[in-house]
Amino acid sequence: MAKRCNAPRRTEPCAQLPDAAFSALASATGSREEKARQGEPPLPAVPSARPSQRAAQKQATRRRILDAARSLFRARGIGEVAIEDIALAAGVARATIYLHYSGKPTMLVDLLVEDWDRQARLFERFASEPRIDAEAIADWLRKLVGGMRGARDSFALHRLALSLDDEMAARHRAHRRRLAEILSRRFLALAGSTPRERAGAAMLVAELEYLGTAAATEWDEEETAAAIDLMAYRMLIAVASPPSR
Repeated sequence: MAKRCNAPRRTEPCAQLPDAAFSALASATGSREEKARQGEPPLPAVPSARPSQRAAQKQATRRRILDAARSLFRARGIGEVAIEDIALAAGVARATIYLHYSGKPTMLVDLLVEDWDRQARLFERFASEPRIDAEAIADWLRKLVGGMRGARDSFALHRLALSLDDEMAARHRAHRRRLAEILSRRFLALAGSTPRERAGAAMLVAELEYLGTAAATEWDEEETAAAIDLMAYRMLIAVASPPSR
């Protein structure tokens, strides 16, 4: 006998779903794992904006901490700056600092690596210059000097970071090799792997570092202009030199 619904004034029998229909419905609405086991493609996941937003917020907080640390380290020296000072300048809680850094030395390392990356990007621009002549080289050297002068207040921080441990000294050597590799794309005479070529690339990087440092800390404008002209001439000769055999 058919079962009747309890709905008012309704006498027709309620429709009953057979077992097979329940199975089909369960299969259609099953989990992605069940579908994968059955060889069916899973339904696409709905993307969530939360992880990327959290990552962006974390990166923005880290940026504020680093900017505050650089400014305070330059103004007072790292020994005279407390974590509380950095937190106050960055507008974060003291505990937030330790979510990103174990202490001031790790901040110092990040600041140095940032400056290295900025320098490497400048070298990359030189390596990709479509026109290389004396004036183009001199123009790039002026940009190099300008960058070094802009970072002059960080020189003491750089020296301190390099004195932290042997690992930082090794990372500095790796940075110099990186710059040498970038320059070798333009200077074919330095593009090989012989001791002579590796030494030539390393010496060029050292000369450029000295040029930028001296122009930022010692030389006046006339001396800097003369040094740029001399270096541009030497680099132009190196660009035109064939690879060593």
